[in-house]
Amino acid sequence: MRYFISAAYSNHGVVKALSYALSKMGHVNAYDMLTYGDVREQPEEKITESAFNLVQSIRDAELFIHVCPETHTTATELGIALASRAGKRIIVWSTTGREFEQGSVVSAYYFHPSVIRFTGDLEQFVKHLESI
Repeated sequence: MRYFISAAYSNHGVVKALSYALSKMGHVNAYDMLTYGDVREQPEEKITESAFNLVQSIRDAELFIHVCPETHTTATELGIALASRAGKRIIVWSTTGREFEQGSVVSAYYFHPSVIRFTGDLEQFVKHLESI
């Protein structure tokens, strides 16, 4: 299954560990953010190419993982996943569950019927992914 991990750049360690675990399960990374890196300071053509590739990869992924906490970019990526959700599993993962509590940090999109919310550490989350 092709997967896409949406995470803040500050979560590179988590993304690397999660990508490794998913690859060991036989899944294929649709877009490796660790390879492409942060393009915000690149020339406009590079940013445009990246935007196109990101949208295409999210659309084509069969599994979309949104790692909390969100950023403007990851919120947008979640929106693209929801808009292209036909046959796609969408999981929002929080280590604390705080993002799923009522209040200023909650996103209504986390409660869309197509979204699976998961709370737990990396090991628990990987075990959950092994079951799908």
